[in-house]
Amino acid sequence: MKPLFLILLLIVITSGCAIGNKLVTGTAKPATAPSAVKIFSDMPTNAEVIGLVSSKGSTMDLAIDEIKRQASLMGATGVFVTKFSGDGMRASRVEGKAFSEK
Repeated sequence: MKPLFLILLLIVITSGCAIGNKLVTGTAKPATAPSAVKIFSDMPTNAEVIGLVSSKGSTMDLAIDEIKRQASLMGATGVFVTKFSGDGMRASRVEGKAFSEK
């Protein structure tokens, strides 16, 4: 039984995964496509904050993909990243403000 558990655990770890959260703090908009959500290091002046998003993934790419997915559910067109950790090769965490442009 233990070898089967270890094999399944190894498959889950190596396949990669991400989880995310969102909190609407403004006015949500109709959902957008995750591919339409852009990542920003500075908040645009014409941005209207919709909410807060966070994600944790087995890699930075997966964490970014998840934060974009969470933001898209609120109708955001961008995410201003306020905090991130990880080196891209192990578990990474990303937090930010989801917004739409006015």
